[in-house]
Amino acid sequence: MEKRNTRVMTETEYRSRIQKIRKDREMQEKLNQVAEADLRKKVLPRLNNPPQPRPAVRYVQPQPILRGLLAPEPMPKGFMGLLATSGSKG
Repeated sequence: MEKRNTRVMTETEYRSRIQKIRKDREMQEKLNQVAEADLRKKVLPRLNNPPQPRPAVRYVQPQPILRGLLAPEPMPKGFMGLLATSGSKG
């Protein structure tokens, strides 16, 4: 069972508790106003900022064709390339 405070408050205790509750409410309202004002200050500059420009597109430079001993063997292209075998004879 829940314990309840069965002690009776005097009128001065009652009035002081009510005064404390009122003071706490006023303090909370002031804190809320300050927080809302601070939030408004922070949000507005973000809305005024223009979006960042996109970086320039960089194109891949084509590689020159290798010639000589280090050049890879040319691979057949298209359908005939599917039929070619790579290096295995048998």
